[in-house]
Amino acid sequence: MRIKKAAASVAALAACALLLTACNDDTPAADGTTPPASASDTATPAPVPTTPPPTTPDGDKLKAALPTVATLPSGWTVEKGSEADSANGLADPDPARLPTDTCNDALTVVEPDDLLTDYRASDAYETILDPMSSSQEVAFAGFEGDNAEKLITTIKTVVKRCGTYEANTGDSKKVTTTSTLTPVKDLGDEAYALKVTPKGDYESSTDILVRSGNVILCVDAGSSELTEPELIAQTRKFAAPMPIKP
Repeated sequence: MRIKKAAASVAALAACALLLTACNDDTPAADGTTPPASASDTATPAPVPTTPPPTTPDGDKLKAALPTVATLPSGWTVEKGSEADSANGLADPDPARLPTDTCNDALTVVEPDDLLTDYRASDAYETILDPMSSSQEVAFAGFEGDNAEKLITTIKTVVKRCGTYEANTGDSKKVTTTSTLTPVKDLGDEAYALKVTPKGDYESSTDILVRSGNVILCVDAGSSELTEPELIAQTRKFAAPMPIKP
């Protein structure tokens, strides 16, 4: 009797297995119809998350990020009346000038605010003075979309085009001048030291450019006697508020 019961159970399991196979089979049924697809077959793929484009801080936000007497080294000041900004709201970018400027106009005796003009939607800048009254300019510029990266690319192109050029001097002479753009490590999303060096008894100029998101900071050595490493160290402190939120 035990053997018969076991055999009957096996037969029952086999019949059940056949029944389950028939239920899960997508082949047409005997009447020619196809069983409906399961929920897993018709599930809609989850949408791929997208990163929204960054918003742009206006001139008021950029102005708030500029150095103040409280954040400057001891003895340094902000030159009275030198502060300027685009206030609230964003401006439509003016036509870019750097791509078509002569090397002399694009790079010779150019201040930070001049370098950041193309493509920008907002700006703020000021002149700071060291204890000896040597001056430097500190400038922020905000950009919409990918225009901050576009400006950095444009500056790279200009420096490549103007690796060596004839610059105009204040005494109406031409002087052979070189320009270089050197990456600066561990500063913003990307940073560069722009150096313009005329031959002979003429002063060179150095600017540090820092891009963080869609904002660019530019600091020049101006009339100070800061070396490039000292200027980079100073710029790191001025870049502390970056990225700047709108």
